[in-house]
Amino acid sequence: MKRKFFYWLIQVTCGVFVVASNIWLSLALWVHKPLGNIMTSLIIISWCLLTCSLIGFYIKRVIFSRKTDIFIYTSCLSIGLLWFFSMEAKNDRNWDLEVAKVMTYQQDGNTIRLDNVRNFHWRNLRDYDVIWESRYYDLDKIESFDLILSDWGLKKIVHTMVSFGFSNGKRISFSIEIRKEENERFSAIGGFFRQFELGFVAGDELDLLYTRTNIRGEDVYIYPVKLSKKAMQELFLLYIEKGQKLSENPSWYNTLMSNCTTLIFDMMAKIEAIPLDYRGVMSGLLPEYLYDKEVLDNKYSLSQWRDMAHANPKVVGFTNLSEEANATYSQLIRKGFPSSSQ
Repeated sequence: MKRKFFYWLIQVTCGVFVVASNIWLSLALWVHKPLGNIMTSLIIISWCLLTCSLIGFYIKRVIFSRKTDIFIYTSCLSIGLLWFFSMEAKNDRNWDLEVAKVMTYQQDGNTIRLDNVRNFHWRNLRDYDVIWESRYYDLDKIESFDLILSDWGLKKIVHTMVSFGFSNGKRISFSIEIRKEENERFSAIGGFFRQFELGFVAGDELDLLYTRTNIRGEDVYIYPVKLSKKAMQELFLLYIEKGQKLSENPSWYNTLMSNCTTLIFDMMAKIEAIPLDYRGVMSGLLPEYLYDKEVLDNKYSLSQWRDMAHANPKVVGFTNLSEEANATYSQLIRKGFPSSSQ
């Protein structure tokens, strides 16, 4: 009886492995189409027929013979793995203008110079001024840290950004996202299969947030997070070091393991121990996580925080794109915050 059970267990395990590896390689081929649409489609169909033969879901149960089918399958899978993992992330592609440059920095004591800071002036999705600048920031003047959630309709899965405020009125936002090429669009499936490099954008709130509140129509929520000044300084440095690293050594975006939210958790974990939490993946639930950790003021309920954090109603009709409007926009989206959070 035990022998039959173990034989059955091995059969099931092998079957699950064959099906899972078939799905993985089929999707990888479908995303990249390395041999063009027609030839890649034929390869995927042949691959699926071979899989069916191995799990006994084929009219003859085998195509050639059981041993031959297994040998062909493992050989094809090995070639597929070599092909996939030999793909290298690059910095020299024909990038979309929004992510054409990656921020770098230079440090002199507590003075930080950021290069390639994005300051686009948006009139609509196709009409905008392309402006990249260098900015200076003083670590001693950091005084606030905000977590920003941008919801494009999925509720539980949102885009996360951060923004640092300084006592001299300056602000800088960071967005970790896909680095898309021209005419390329985001794909959650493609994000699992090395379709996109990891992008890092530093920019004005009137650029990174305004595009979402007033141009794309996404719902933006801003949560002021209570951190010590030392923790904010360390986190700021971790962010700019990440940008510098990506400018020198590009890496792949991954929908699950290396995205805008998981990387925030990774950086925070370098400052203090953070237990694993499913809300690190379900980014729309981050406000609950922050509230449980009491880094959001618990004097207010989560519902009250959500109402206060919602930026869109505060900037309806805002169209001032002058340099002086940066501070105005940043003040408006924080209107109604507790005084200590503004």
